[in-house]
Amino acid sequence: MSLFSPLRNTARGWHSFVRGISWLKAHPLYLLLLFVPITLGLGLLLLGGGYFWQYQDDVFQWLMFAKPESWWGITGYYVVKGLLYAVIFVLGLIFYALFINVVSSPIYDYVSMAVERDLIQGPPPEISLWETIKLMGEEIKKAIFIMLLSLAFLFIPFLSPIAPIVAAFCVGWDLYDFPLARRGWTFRKRLNFVVTHVWSVLGLGLWLLIPGMQLILMPLAVVGGTILAVEDIQTVEHSLKGKKG
Repeated sequence: MSLFSPLRNTARGWHSFVRGISWLKAHPLYLLLLFVPITLGLGLLLLGGGYFWQYQDDVFQWLMFAKPESWWGITGYYVVKGLLYAVIFVLGLIFYALFINVVSSPIYDYVSMAVERDLIQGPPPEISLWETIKLMGEEIKKAIFIMLLSLAFLFIPFLSPIAPIVAAFCVGWDLYDFPLARRGWTFRKRLNFVVTHVWSVLGLGLWLLIPGMQLILMPLAVVGGTILAVEDIQTVEHSLKGKKG
């Protein structure tokens, strides 16, 4: 791997979002369909944001120590408070992404299938209802893994500065995962695959760290995530065929 490979792949992931928007412009009915999770997300954001704004003093009183009187103590107090705001923001982003993705999963999967059908010029892989039910356990494993990973990077002091980057990867992964799940892959196989393509997935997720834009960008990013995943799957499949040949 060259020195510039991570940068090139991160840029590829970032650009995939733009490619997804171009696809949606050419297929406006799917863009209209994605406004359903956007509207749902707006309601959740207003509800959660209003609740936090109303009770933030109580939240910080429970989480923090008493405000000191010395100048250095006050400085430390506001530094800790700022860090807690960042932690709440990152956790809120991850919970928001997981919740909206679960609730909107049928819509996302429908759009993702249309994107893949367009890319491969044929029917995308589908699994049976029974296989879908069996995969629910794999989805739970993934959700638990993402939450534990996020919490570890938030609350371990020397790891917390890169917690937003980890959050971007986790959210990007959730939107990249639809073509992998449609193939009936286990959590372990999907994790190994996404780690192999970590930089491009991170590039996609970086869009979702833009403050205040997650509401609109996240549902739209499922198209870019599908483009990335399908291209990565095709690259691996072609590589394997080449080795066999």
